[in-house]
Amino acid sequence: MLFEKILYLYFAFLSLLIVIFAEPFSNEYLCIAINLLFVIILWSSRRSAQIWQNKWTTFLYYWTPIILFTFMYEEVEPLLHLISNNWCDEYLSIIDQKIFGVNFSLWVEQFDYPLLNEIFTFGYIIYFVIIPVTAAIHYFAGNKTEYAQMLAQVIMALCISYILFIFFPAQSPRFYHAHLIQSEMTGLFFSNFKEQIMSLGSYRGGAFPSAHIAVAILCWTSLFRRHRRFFHIMTPFIFLMIIGTIWGRYHYAIDGIAGIFLALCIHFGFKIKILNKIDKKVI
Repeated sequence: MLFEKILYLYFAFLSLLIVIFAEPFSNEYLCIAINLLFVIILWSSRRSAQIWQNKWTTFLYYWTPIILFTFMYEEVEPLLHLISNNWCDEYLSIIDQKIFGVNFSLWVEQFDYPLLNEIFTFGYIIYFVIIPVTAAIHYFAGNKTEYAQMLAQVIMALCISYILFIFFPAQSPRFYHAHLIQSEMTGLFFSNFKEQIMSLGSYRGGAFPSAHIAVAILCWTSLFRRHRRFFHIMTPFIFLMIIGTIWGRYHYAIDGIAGIFLALCIHFGFKIKILNKIDKKVI
């Protein structure tokens, strides 16, 4: 299926970048072994589904990529300076200033109210459940073709984002503007919960483009055709999440714009059949 092909291509391209840019036998070469492991896991899940053909092996095949997403994100961290040792934050911050006339990291401080912070923090952490929730809606509705198309779009957005993280490494405003920030924009329950989540898996980098926004929009739009009720339910949460990424200083505004642009390119690319090569046969 297309989502497999995208992943195989991504792992191959990432490994090629390491061979070209990394020092021979450096720690980055461990990522090639990790990529090979991912390929083996994906191939094994498909073969198991083809051989045993029961609901459990089929479920494992379709959900293995989603399980791998977190590990794929973490794999990028040691590769952020594979090509360049410099951060791109200065340029992203200047672009924000030129377009909007403000430094959003400082501008939001005038609205530093715990309840408001809590609302947008909640919006931000919604991202962590958007993919599995959307996937579950498609999968348990029984339409595996729709599920596979949604998964292919999400994987494409993530893979392109991860590659751009390496070519354009950016820390994010919360790190780059740390010396200027006077308020932590703290809230109540969700703020503490978010910090616990971030302490487990976040790192300095991976800001441009906003993979959060790109993936959230693709999940949201995938529901429009057959699951209109869920599409409408998810709509306010998507907008909360987009604002939350800027409010929490996880992304520059230009990161969000780039994420929206990436999502729209992928969405309409599939819609006009340029990228929609989903196999007719589903497992």
